[in-house]
Amino acid sequence: MERVKEFLSRNRRYVVMLLVAAALAGLNFGVSALLRGNAALAERVFVPVAKAVSSVLRAVVNLLPFSFVELCVGLLLLLLCLLIGALLWSGISFLWRKLRPRPESAEAGEPEEEDGRSGLLRFLGTVGLTGAILLSYFNISYGFTFNRPEIDELMGLQEESYSVEQLYELTALLAERAGEAREALPEGADPASFDFDFDALRDASIEAFQKLQRGEDGALFSGFLTKPKRVLFSEGMSWLGISGMYAPFFSESSISDDGIQASIPYTVTHELAHSVMFGREDEANFVAFLACTGADDPMVRYSGYYRAYSYCANALYSADPELYQKMRDEAPEGVLADRTVESLHVRSYQGASVEIAQKYNDAFIKSTGQEAGIESYGRVVDLFLAYYEQRGLE
Repeated sequence: MERVKEFLSRNRRYVVMLLVAAALAGLNFGVSALLRGNAALAERVFVPVAKAVSSVLRAVVNLLPFSFVELCVGLLLLLLCLLIGALLWSGISFLWRKLRPRPESAEAGEPEEEDGRSGLLRFLGTVGLTGAILLSYFNISYGFTFNRPEIDELMGLQEESYSVEQLYELTALLAERAGEAREALPEGADPASFDFDFDALRDASIEAFQKLQRGEDGALFSGFLTKPKRVLFSEGMSWLGISGMYAPFFSESSISDDGIQASIPYTVTHELAHSVMFGREDEANFVAFLACTGADDPMVRYSGYYRAYSYCANALYSADPELYQKMRDEAPEGVLADRTVESLHVRSYQGASVEIAQKYNDAFIKSTGQEAGIESYGRVVDLFLAYYEQRGLE
């Protein structure tokens, strides 16, 4: 017993670190459990707190001309390589010490064992407390907001069971609106082009979201916006099946420019929706639709209708292939041509890397309380239908 007391006394700092880590973890899980049954509390308290906390770091990160997240990923990979090298060196050194003759004076006794236990305690205390602090920051700046009321409730929309005929009607109308928006593009502007001014398109998309913030439901979308950054290794994101990513720890959005021009504004506004605490993927897609379709910039507006049409067309094909074909026969040729170019581009990256990335993405989405996982992206069609049936399309 005395040896235990002496050991704990000698390592008091790391024992305290473990206890604090356990308390923080317990507090996080307790608050999460409380909020799961009290969405109003999450909306009144934790959404404003998350917006305020994330804005502090965002004010700094927005000033950087490059993707800070991409830089951190690169440094992390470098650190991982160094760690692997250090582990290999440690293993070789350990084997050398074990295999070489040892002086009789060097006896392996309790001090080494205690040093080993102290080292383990230091490791657990340091890693445990660091993890608990990061978990707390994630939840305060983003995670707890996943428990806020769903966007249909916040906007007064009533989701119902819609017929396939209603889906057909909406998809046909979205195709028509997309065609009109496409015709309004400046001469020479090609929505299916891979060569475009990313910064100009990004800035126009931010302006569209700011216009949404000033609109009828603007209070829901209030907040200091992240400034999405183009990543250098966009093709690498394509191999993972990712077009954009919001990193809560840095309050920063990263965007791949490896896609057709028409896809960029929708991706940018989707990530902006995350930055004002719409964490659910389906809701971020819906907010992106609202922002893009109300934009003054013609390419941003086309992006909103084009992407909404794509989602609904896919849903219609799954529900009724015959009605889908009827709708497609009447859809504007330019919109269909853009879809073909984009589809071929996406298919060129299909493979094991995309499947693995989707599995990890699915696991993360489910960990935030979205039980449908990546299938939650499909619920956006229900939101489109509810909005169309109750408010109509411009």
